[in-house]
Amino acid sequence: MPRFRDESSAREALVEAARSLYDRGYALATLGSLSVRIDAEEFLLLPASLPKDRLDPSQLLRISLQAGALPESTLLHRAAYQGRATARAVIHCHPVSVMACSLVGMDWDKPLLPEAVLGVGPIAQLPAWYPGCPPIEANLRRAIASHAAVIFARGGVLTAGPNLAETLYLIERVDQVAQVFVKSAQLGRIRTLPADEVARLEAMRAP
Repeated sequence: MPRFRDESSAREALVEAARSLYDRGYALATLGSLSVRIDAEEFLLLPASLPKDRLDPSQLLRISLQAGALPESTLLHRAAYQGRATARAVIHCHPVSVMACSLVGMDWDKPLLPEAVLGVGPIAQLPAWYPGCPPIEANLRRAIASHAAVIFARGGVLTAGPNLAETLYLIERVDQVAQVFVKSAQLGRIRTLPADEVARLEAMRAP
């Protein structure tokens, strides 16, 4: 498992990543949460309750994968680590373009860009999730096992990657797809990638 130099460096990396999400408009105010695995049994969490533009590393929480009752947003992170064995970082945030696409019912199963097929792979879609919605952890565990990115209806995007940097890149790539969809819809009919081209690109994609 790739490791940070120590827990202090992991905390600093999460704070820096959170600020990056805030600067991009992906995690405004207290929306969004980030985490990294620090060992086989625990992950370090920057919870949704904290503003992402002014954080202190000491505010981050150590969470056990075996913990009992947890806040709803924390359960998403635990479910992602449980469902995807290769995940070493998880981000849940709310890019405006992604939220807009979920409101108009964009079909994420129909790829638009070669870069998305190569850099993200298939994107899963799950029902609405936000505080008060029915539990979704079981569905997330199943979806994240074979998808690095999951879209929640009205609930943003969650990505799980092999390290924090790649997990951030996944967010950027999903946002690019959403922005292209929004702009293309203003110009006319959207042409998705042909099925044979998607299959060719998927065969090229690194596992």
